[in-house]
Amino acid sequence: MLLTANAPTQFWKSGDDIALAPDATLTLPDGRVGQLIEMAPRDPRQVFRPPNPDVAVRGALNRLRATEIGCRVVGTSPQGWPLVQIWVRSPVAYGGMCGNSSWAERRRGTMLVWRNLGVSMAERSEIIGTAQADRTPVSVLGY
Repeated sequence: MLLTANAPTQFWKSGDDIALAPDATLTLPDGRVGQLIEMAPRDPRQVFRPPNPDVAVRGALNRLRATEIGCRVVGTSPQGWPLVQIWVRSPVAYGGMCGNSSWAERRRGTMLVWRNLGVSMAERSEIIGTAQADRTPVSVLGY
């Protein structure tokens, strides 16, 4: 049960673009339109406008060094769209590594974990987050 706690149920193919619109909508891997649950839709009357969320997604994917990208449907919006969380599989340094390890040994010593992309972007103020964005970005799921 623990292995599937936050595991994505749909995956984007390598090279597919994740186009996140200012209203927090995106096209899911199965072709449906969904809404990112951690992102508040941008109000057109808003004075402060954060950067383009589509650019923020590409930057976050590069920063996290994503090896796989997937999503999990966690509910339904008032408009009837699926509410989704985007999860990326990326390496993190293993904390128990010896201090005398070389750079190559440290690179090989990383482990892959699933990270919540929306939470990660909201923490860095790349998107305006909702209450759902106030969580830890790392899943309990490892390899």
